[in-house]
Formats: sequence, structure tokens, C-alpha cells
Amino acid sequence: MALRSPSASAANYAVYSKTLIDGGMVFMMCHHHHANDVMGWAGELHQLAENCAAIWTSPENPLFLTWDPACLDNSRVIAADLPDDQRVDGPVSPLKHPDRKMDGSYWISSYDAYVAFIWKTLSKHRAKPFKPELKQNYVWGEGINMRTRFHDPPMPERA
Repeated sequence: MALRSPSASAANYAVYSKTLIDGGMVFMMCHHHHANDVMGWAGELHQLAENCAAIWTSPENPLFLTWDPACLDNSRVIAADLPDDQRVDGPVSPLKHPDRKMDGSYWISSYDAYVAFIWKTLSKHRAKPFKPELKQNYVWGEGINMRTRFHDPPMPERA
């Protein structure tokens, strides 16, 4: 079962999956940083865990914690639409190079391209001093915390 995150707005930036097993279930949460940063995800996870504990301790009458509506308010990070008279059309997308033989069934975002560039650059500069095993698979991870950028009003505890 996959559900859309309430903070994911129009795009599918978060996915939840449950797998039933004997005696319980395995619950997976996958979040893109557009759905939540790490701290927001942790707040959501803690709230979910507390609600699951409430069901476990009192299945007939669980005492659920309420969601703070401020945690779902993304107005501080979404710009208002410009009036029609201030909008402009962007440049026409360039045509594909005629030598490009791909079928067009894949797509790479600018974020993916940027991360690939950073990975290549860092790898190139780290290779000589650290002499990594080049055939080994490596893990790339990013920690994202937007809390320090919002001050007035401060972020809700679990947003």
C-alpha cells in the first residue's frame, strides 16, 4: 500500500509501504527532501510511533495525539503565483541532438545531474590521497535541516 504524504502537495515526494508479517507488519517511509527535511521526517516518525503505541496499549480506545496543523503549513517555502501580466514564457526547449539514439524513456532531473557532478568532482579529488577500491559500490547520503533558516515564526516542534 502506498500513500502520499500530507506534506507532499501535488507531487509524489513521499511513499509509505506496509508489509504484513506473522504477528505484525513492516512499515517503510521513503521521503524526498521536497516532502520533508530530516527533522520533519523524524517528527512525523515519532508521532506515528506514539500513535501506534497508543493503539497497542489501548486497542479499544487509543488516545491519539493530534497533528499540529502548523506542521503541514508550507506557505513559508512556496512563493505566490505572479499576476498574469507579470508572467513570461521561457525559452523554447532545444531539440535533441540528431546523433542521440536513446528512446527517450528515461529522464534525469537537474538535481540528479548536479548530485552526479558533485559525486564525480569529489571522487576525482579524493581518489589520489585515499586510493579507494574503484570496483566497490559506495553510498551517497545527504543530511538536510531547514530549521536554521526559519526564525519568525519559529518552526513547530515536529514540522
